[in-house]
Amino acid sequence: MDLPPTQALVRKRADTDLMPPPPPTKKIKRPKKVIDEDAYTDALSQIIARDFFPGLLETETKQEYLDALESKDAAWISNAGQRLQRVMTPGRHTSQTPRRNTSHTNNGRTPSAYGADTPVSASTTAREVPVPAVDTNMSLASFQAKYTSEDNESFYKLLDKQNQKKAEKYAWIWRGNKLPSKQMIKQAEVEAKIATTRSLVDDGFKRDRLAIKDKDDRPGRPDSWNANPRNGLMFEPEGVDDECLGFREGAE
Repeated sequence: MDLPPTQALVRKRADTDLMPPPPPTKKIKRPKKVIDEDAYTDALSQIIARDFFPGLLETETKQEYLDALESKDAAWISNAGQRLQRVMTPGRHTSQTPRRNTSHTNNGRTPSAYGADTPVSASTTAREVPVPAVDTNMSLASFQAKYTSEDNESFYKLLDKQNQKKAEKYAWIWRGNKLPSKQMIKQAEVEAKIATTRSLVDDGFKRDRLAIKDKDDRPGRPDSWNANPRNGLMFEPEGVDDECLGFREGAE
């Protein structure tokens, strides 16, 4: 049995009911591991030389071997020759840039202490500073996604602070262009007043507390005095008494 069509009223859906939800806010993925600036630049140099300039390592190794031959240092020639042999062997290329051997000044012999015949151990003459291990066996994009330098990290903090100020200034964009409530307006006024008129400073009495003082509104410049650029040709010289001026006027 067919039912008759109903005449009930149905609320019309708004256009916004059919719209999908807004996309989530994109967050910038920043490297989590902060390393020293020198270690960061050295690792970047090694990765760029390995991936983008594969012949650079071989060229520098050959140049080091030629410098060793020119110096006629047997120890340096031996080390440079072994390093060149490793680089020229297929499948044994390393990702490290060769460094010039600076121990050839003593003809490869172990240095001795002054006035003694026993050679000095290398561990007693110079102590190596421990350097944090940085993994360079990855691509350039993967390295920059994992590591960052101290300067970059400080720049990220300044950028976050600036973005936070912009978000507070243009908060109506993220609020759906809605008018703020009275409580939000009052809270913003209180925060602005506290930020502009007062600041937290140490009271200096070592009581582990902060005292609220009025903010110093003096301009950030050295103390000076008001001086007018008045020369002696167009204006009367300073320090001249009125009596002298009257005498001159009478003579005229």
